[in-house]
Amino acid sequence: MEQRRYKVLIADDEYWSRENIKNLIPWETYSMDLLKPAEDGEEVQERIPAERPDILLTDINMPFLNGLELLKWISEHYPDIITIAVSGYDDYQKVKGVFTSGGIDYLLKPVGREQLVDVLSKAIEIIEEREKQANRHHRISSFIEDNEFSNILNGKLYATRSVATATRQDTANYVPTVFVKFHNITGLSQRYEYDMPAMSVAIKKVLRELMEEEDALIFNYCSKVNEFLICLSADMQDLLAFGERVIERFPEEEGPITVVVRNRATVLDDAAQVYREMVATMMTRPFVRKHVLLECIRQENKNPVSGEIFSQSLERNLISLLRSQEEDKILSCIFEKGRLQYCEADGWSILDMTQYLARLTGILLSSESVPAHFNELREEIDETIRFAQMSVDKETIWDNIRLAVHVFCSEKEKPHDGSVSKQIEKIHEEITNRFYEHFDLSGLGEKYHVEPSYLSRMFSQQYGESITAYTTRLRIEKAVELMREDDRNLEAISFEVGYDDYNYFSRVFKKQMGLRPSEYRKTKLANGES
Repeated sequence: MEQRRYKVLIADDEYWSRENIKNLIPWETYSMDLLKPAEDGEEVQERIPAERPDILLTDINMPFLNGLELLKWISEHYPDIITIAVSGYDDYQKVKGVFTSGGIDYLLKPVGREQLVDVLSKAIEIIEEREKQANRHHRISSFIEDNEFSNILNGKLYATRSVATATRQDTANYVPTVFVKFHNITGLSQRYEYDMPAMSVAIKKVLRELMEEEDALIFNYCSKVNEFLICLSADMQDLLAFGERVIERFPEEEGPITVVVRNRATVLDDAAQVYREMVATMMTRPFVRKHVLLECIRQENKNPVSGEIFSQSLERNLISLLRSQEEDKILSCIFEKGRLQYCEADGWSILDMTQYLARLTGILLSSESVPAHFNELREEIDETIRFAQMSVDKETIWDNIRLAVHVFCSEKEKPHDGSVSKQIEKIHEEITNRFYEHFDLSGLGEKYHVEPSYLSRMFSQQYGESITAYTTRLRIEKAVELMREDDRNLEAISFEVGYDDYNYFSRVFKKQMGLRPSEYRKTKLANGES
């Protein structure tokens, strides 16, 4: 059977930007056909009916029809096209509009190869999942289960608009008006012993107790197990009061919570748009480990996010310092001149922090002077920073940036003596027994009195794979074992082996096993294969 190919269209008014993306990867290798790039949004509109691309990468800042206007037009007329925005720093205030306009992600200029491959992989997974579910219909009632609602929302987010239909006239009641996200993923997992059903039932019980409306519905979004969506009919004053009760009920020291409320009447077909708006609003919350209550930002009246976080002058300065590998000056540039250490005082949002870290990582990885041994540690640092961003944990982010810079600027250490091997064995044993937990390299180094970069390198040498690779392998092996039990829900399995985001688990699983979890269970396990 001929392999499915995906058509990709690039839209950018700058020739060098189009050429950069065009030449970044061998498109044929990724089963993609790169169409002739378009020079503006109007050209895209003219070509889509005939060429029907699967994926569109568009610059935000273009003449005649800008990227956000183009994304909105595509979401209305060709919702099956997966859209990705490309943003320069002068477009910073428009970035969050990407999500509410239907885009699945955005890339920062200059676009890097790894970032492009990652976002294209994400797009292909969405297309494949959408095509599998295109003919599946779901019904909704007052007794909807979490899985059914999550399937409906996923269908609306990633499929054509005909995927889900309602059977009741009062469909406005079944669109979320309150969004609750628990950011302390580690604490949430440990508190409920990695038992997703137990966690879901317990939290929904508490939320129900805080409500004044008996007919309200509460759903745990299975793809993001730390997110709860509540459907109730109330005015904004009552919704805000409910939000206040939620953040008062859960102690702040147990981890930050974001509550987003929205009171506009709508219908089930708008569920995806409502969810996007709530997530976009959540991204504007301050990057602080405190509870935050927000009113959902209307798409037609969005508040601007902060200004340019990572300036071009800061970028030039950092690139120059990386060449000299002066550790103290590099850290000063990042934390002081770049104002990372003042992020709370300056009111940085989650989106601000995401932008800053994405650009910083891109500069480090693209530096001409990046040492070979830096790559040995990248995986651990990247994973820890990703996890810390979701947890709104700036201290862990800072520790790992310092560690990354230290490794970047240091020469490779001399071979270790045998005394360190015992410590590495203890770390290996701890990870083996608790692979479902998140391990911070800096924390392991402090606990076992071994310099983190040295620890990472010695672990790889002693066991033939990095700490992250070893942890991932154990998690996926355990997931496969649990999948052999027919009644085990895949989202619950994902949570049990240490992933709070099912979509991320699915990508990791496919990278390890060659198939998504659902495909693996259906084909491999059903046929008795391992």
